[in-house]
Amino acid sequence: MWEVIHAFGWNPTSVQHRGGVWEIIDGDQKYALKESNAPKEKLYVLHRMLEQVRSAGYPHLLPWVPTEDGEIVVSAYGKQWYATPWKELADEHISATELASSLGYFHRIAEPVAAQFPKLHQVIDMETKETWEQRESQISSWQADLLEEGVATISQQANKFPKNSFSFAIRGIERYVNTEKG
Repeated sequence: MWEVIHAFGWNPTSVQHRGGVWEIIDGDQKYALKESNAPKEKLYVLHRMLEQVRSAGYPHLLPWVPTEDGEIVVSAYGKQWYATPWKELADEHISATELASSLGYFHRIAEPVAAQFPKLHQVIDMETKETWEQRESQISSWQADLLEEGVATISQQANKFPKNSFSFAIRGIERYVNTEKG
């Protein structure tokens, strides 16, 4: 860990693991140090894409903090490490409408950026849809078994949630395959 911290040029007064991220306090600055199993090259491509989206005006992406050498990724301990400024969780409530609107805005800005990297596009075919339908069927079967045995104590509304989630995902896959040719 210290090899990574020193690469960023930090002399921290506090290092804590919080929610899967290392919180680093260095003077009056606070950073989130994150580890990844992804190859360094993929993280550089991701960084480039996110910076383009951020530069295009999407306000909800944190910049990556460069190391003392100007790199954005540190390879150490068999992992890749990158850092962002620390962002505390907001106490404010964000409505589903605001969240959906923000996600839609992100997609509008990110679409032309992603188009620059055709090799990264995930191809979805009807086999993927069939796999999801099988999962939906299996979950429905398990739920029915639990209800028959009287094990489940959940309400009928809660019982529908996983099935509805799969149905929503399957409809999304169908729409994607039909409109984008997979």
